[in-house]
Amino acid sequence: MKLSMLLSRYTGDPVDTAGLVRELESAGLDMVWVPEAYGFDAMSLVGYLAAITDRIQIGTGIVNVFSRTPTLLAMSAAGADSLSRGRFTLGLGASGRRSSRVSTACRSSSRCDGSQRPSRSAAACGGGRKP
Repeated sequence: MKLSMLLSRYTGDPVDTAGLVRELESAGLDMVWVPEAYGFDAMSLVGYLAAITDRIQIGTGIVNVFSRTPTLLAMSAAGADSLSRGRFTLGLGASGRRSSRVSTACRSSSRCDGSQRPSRSAAACGGGRKP
């Protein structure tokens, strides 16, 4: 069995959160999930965690597909996977309605439809297939 944990305290100080992850790695936790929170993007902390840890798997739980282009998602995931030496897992999602509207500059009366973005992102990342 593998154990993982969502970093729910990420909305605080990212450096303190990174210290917690190092302690969790030492205690034997297998994976941490980095959420996206107002004011912080998940990928910045993912890169930092990749640099200061050795074994623990690092995943995004989740990154908002409406706030990034498919190409940026693919490039960010490739960079995080490289920095972590293969310990990265990309978690994609739609986030909340408010977050989606803010990140796409949609007005409350308009419809934010980014339904094609996840499929384009998957295609940019190789469609989830391993080479």
